[in-house]
Amino acid sequence: MNQRTTCWLFAAIVAAAACARITPPPSPETTHVDVVVAASLAQAYGRTVDAFLAEGLAAGPGSQPNGTLVSQPTTFGNVGNPLTYRALLVVMDSQTTRIVLSGTIRNGLGSEDPLHSQMTGWLAGAWQHIQHIADGLRSTSKHGG
Repeated sequence: MNQRTTCWLFAAIVAAAACARITPPPSPETTHVDVVVAASLAQAYGRTVDAFLAEGLAAGPGSQPNGTLVSQPTTFGNVGNPLTYRALLVVMDSQTTRIVLSGTIRNGLGSEDPLHSQMTGWLAGAWQHIQHIADGLRSTSKHGG
């Protein structure tokens, strides 16, 4: 295969990935992961920031220590469209916080579609970041970290 053919093939693959269809979630429950941690709001926020950082996600300007963490828009692997990850922290009592993790992908029309657990292909990898964040939060909760 010559260089010109390789370039055309690469361009076709990139175009196909950019136009990949984003399927809607089968139910609202598939668009988020809930984690309950034995921690105050401030402790849970710090742990959530750490879990985001462990996934290579930096906090964005919409983040507030009073209960909202929003990542900077980012891309991973074959996902060329910007992804944004969110955590909503809800105080259950003084030492228990519920963390609701979710994410969105900006589609080709400029609006955002929710990531969900039933995504396949390269979009499944985008959802896996939410699972990894949840696993990190569960791990620090068990170890008191």
